[in-house]
Amino acid sequence: MRKRDVSFGPRTQLGLQAWDTFMTLADTTRKLGISFYAYIRDRVSGSNQIPPMSLIRKHKTVCHADHEWARDEDGDGIREVHTNTAEGMWTDVRNYLRPFKGIHKDYLSGYVAMAEFRKNLKRISPIFIAALVALHSVYT
Repeated sequence: MRKRDVSFGPRTQLGLQAWDTFMTLADTTRKLGISFYAYIRDRVSGSNQIPPMSLIRKHKTVCHADHEWARDEDGDGIREVHTNTAEGMWTDVRNYLRPFKGIHKDYLSGYVAMAEFRKNLKRISPIFIAALVALHSVYT
């Protein structure tokens, strides 16, 4: 007797988008210390007792014009607000380019664009494959 194969993942592209949204919201509420189920119940019921995520989650920035590169928000000695986003992007580009063992400078912008596209994509999907095939047919 053979057991049934059970898949807990989504089966369609729309299901994949819903799954990603659901998991992102679950992670965000956990990081903010909000009950995920209470937040969903509040949104679905329309009671709106919990403010929207855009008001709860504030993106903090530094002001380079004031010669500020990092800031300690809560006084614990750890600088929570910094410029790691830009530095992290270049780290991702470097890691993406490493297997190529060097590229020609004329093609650098294309490789950087591909690394950025890959970072923003997060997951290979049929839409991504179709975009690659379309680009390939343009350049060949």
